[in-house]
Amino acid sequence: MKQIVNGTGLEEIFEKVRHNQRLSADDGVKLFESPHLSAVGALANIVRERFNGNRAYYIYNQHINYSNICQNACRFCAFRRSGDDEGACRAGVQRCTDGHWGPCEGAAGPAAEVCNGRDDDCDGGTDEA
Repeated sequence: MKQIVNGTGLEEIFEKVRHNQRLSADDGVKLFESPHLSAVGALANIVRERFNGNRAYYIYNQHINYSNICQNACRFCAFRRSGDDEGACRAGVQRCTDGHWGPCEGAAGPAAEVCNGRDDDCDGGTDEA
């Protein structure tokens, strides 16, 4: 374990973790800014195994989105589009080819106006003759 941390600048934090000592805010900043992901992961694994043994837990969260149009602006999401963004697709199928979004195929859009006393174009009003 120590070989992974050697030469990364995280040796002092390794000693604190190894001896079950509390980390400071500065230690947290140093871990966050470290480019040595393997070393940071190894340190985290020491603590994880201390609490859980050699068992890992995860959440499998799956849901199917009917559209990629979303009002939330989660910084980690590469999927979301706003209504007018390139690549926005409402209730259709869209493929990314060579780094570019293709057309939105089978999208549900307003139907043609039919004067039949119903709201066929989904504009919130009854169609009138």
